[in-house]
Amino acid sequence: MQKGQLPMLGVMLLLAILFWRLPADEIPVFFDKVLSYLQNFANFGWILFGISLIASYVWIKWQRRIHTREVQRMADEKRRLQQELDGRLPPTSN
Repeated sequence: MQKGQLPMLGVMLLLAILFWRLPADEIPVFFDKVLSYLQNFANFGWILFGISLIASYVWIKWQRRIHTREVQRMADEKRRLQQELDGRLPPTSN
């Protein structure tokens, strides 16, 4: 959860609450309105596709940066502990 997945959980929870609180007879009306809106604005799907593509790219870069920093931190910690135990600097793999 500390890696940025909590906002997506919050959005899914908000949607679940929305559909749970919506009366059963209004759910088909809601989906019908959404579909008619999408039919009237055919380019809206392409816009959503572009936004999701850009958001995915940014998200992946951000997650990759976090992962790389964590791996480097663990390698530095391992190197430091090896140096403390052995008394000399071990050879690097970089």
